[in-house]
Amino acid sequence: MNIQSTPSVSRRETWFRLLFVLLFVLLYSLAEIVLLAVVAIQFGFVLIRDQRNRHLLTFGAGLSKYSYQILRFMTFNSEDKPFPFASWPCPSSSPDSTSNSTSNFTSDSTSDSTSDSTSHEQL
Repeated sequence: MNIQSTPSVSRRETWFRLLFVLLFVLLYSLAEIVLLAVVAIQFGFVLIRDQRNRHLLTFGAGLSKYSYQILRFMTFNSEDKPFPFASWPCPSSSPDSTSNSTSNFTSDSTSDSTSDSTSHEQL
């Protein structure tokens, strides 16, 4: 009898999981929209100020990790329910550590504009 009760419990849990998956589909769609907004705003910061916004870097890293957690849960790769059933994911690296990988935009644009003005003067 225990053998028969176990599959029914498992089925109930699976159907209950479907409700969570549907909820997380909505949250993932919302996260995609917010992520596009973060990308657009960060792009604006880089264009206007020649530097990245540290708050957007941190938020974008957390949002990316959250999206990953949602996908892992929905595909049955994880049993852990993401936020709001768990804490918001903290970015694994600080924005300062990522700034070294792409260098400072100000120094790159300054050197490019200096070389352009020098070449124009020679003409």
